[in-house]
Amino acid sequence: MEKVDNFSKGLGLSPGRIVLSLILLGVIGYFIFSIATKEPEKESAPVALSEEKVLKQELTTDQKLAQLRDFRVSGNENFLVIIESMAELERSLEKIESEIEPTEAQSVVIDEIRLRNKSVTLTMMASNGISCDAEKVDLLNFCMARANSEHDELREGCQFWLCSLPALDLAFQPSETALREFSKSLQKYPDSYLLSPDRAKRFAALMINSKKSGAEHEELFNKAYIVMAEQYDKSELQEVRDMSAGLRELAAFGQFNLPTLENRVLWGDPSAAGDLAGAFETLSKNPNAKSVTWLTIIRAYERYLAVDKIEEAGESWQKMWAFSESLEDKKAKEAMQGILTRQRTRAVFMGRTFDVTGTTVPDGEAIESTHQEFVAIIFCDKGTQSLDSLVRLGKATRERQLKYLPVIAFENELSQRDMESLHMVPREIKIASHETSQKFFKAFPADFFPYVILVNKKGEVVSINVDIEQIDSRVAKVEAAERRKQRQAPVASQPASDGSP
Repeated sequence: MEKVDNFSKGLGLSPGRIVLSLILLGVIGYFIFSIATKEPEKESAPVALSEEKVLKQELTTDQKLAQLRDFRVSGNENFLVIIESMAELERSLEKIESEIEPTEAQSVVIDEIRLRNKSVTLTMMASNGISCDAEKVDLLNFCMARANSEHDELREGCQFWLCSLPALDLAFQPSETALREFSKSLQKYPDSYLLSPDRAKRFAALMINSKKSGAEHEELFNKAYIVMAEQYDKSELQEVRDMSAGLRELAAFGQFNLPTLENRVLWGDPSAAGDLAGAFETLSKNPNAKSVTWLTIIRAYERYLAVDKIEEAGESWQKMWAFSESLEDKKAKEAMQGILTRQRTRAVFMGRTFDVTGTTVPDGEAIESTHQEFVAIIFCDKGTQSLDSLVRLGKATRERQLKYLPVIAFENELSQRDMESLHMVPREIKIASHETSQKFFKAFPADFFPYVILVNKKGEVVSINVDIEQIDSRVAKVEAAERRKQRQAPVASQPASDGSP
């Protein structure tokens, strides 16, 4: 088999394709031989593939389906690119179905992939204002036909979208009728979100991020949040029940659009400052608000560091600390002040030195920045947002030569499975070893992820809490500031030719 592998690599073909080609040639040869040698009055026996060859063919199909199933959609791609990617996946499925008759298990996988493709296409079209009535009907019919599937993942996935479609209708066309249909769907398919914290989060995020802005609809959406909270309270999972408190908070703070507040501050949205002030005022009147709300406000304030609004960041920190002092709940007070203390530590890091030396995995190479003037330390956990940052970085390395060295530091040690999932990360992106990551986290207490700090060649921290997409522009800004500083530096006076001072 090793010889086959080496031979196939030399041709640029996979071993599976070589084996299938040999099978096909063998069948054709046998067929021609049987016709040439058979007696006229006798019929040749049908040719059947051996069990071993059938197994190889099925494994090849399973591998193809696994690749399609593992395809990762990056939310930072242009929506037209994403839609075309979904269409390409559908064409790949159709090709597989034309080549073989899928088994029941393979058909389920195909349905799961199609569900993903249809739902992604629909949400991307809807969020970009493209008419998608036909796509909604198509997805609705697809999910209705599989809502009672014997396969748990497929059934719950379809039921999830039978709840999500009314949520999208309510988000994009708010009305009392849409709210009633939304409520009915939640009661009809509770298992689609109550049995999984991940789906519960996705469902809430879908509703929250898709809803139309505007004060005229806030009361309607607040009712929707309360309906969702009442359903989440019924879950047997504590993690899901805990989300109901967050939904009730949204009903109180809904007009400030908290889920988008942090990014709006980061990207200079004019509405951010007013909403941030309003959210803090509402928080002051609701001291028993859950941590998810005040944590969101604290994180939004910290984004001021990324846009050089240092004074605003300092003033907001003072306000939040004063608010924490007024809390009667001792645990809540300690938790908030702990976060604020770590935030202050991060804020005063600007201009300080940070040791970027260390080693990488899996090779144990030294982290060196010989060609780049900057190192971007990207603190990550193993959550979706952190992994998405790797996708964005990988895309950036393919499109252009980076002006900085990206180093990923994971909060927890990577398992063998984690390492296998990271094998596609470009070599330009360095993954810090566990020991090096621990050193980074000890020096800089990152609380949420991904968190980026930018270090220059002198080892000085020149930017804090920027977004992945902002690193290049931040590098350019720091370089421009350094050039201005050099031009404005006083020129040493030349000694007079007569020796006088």
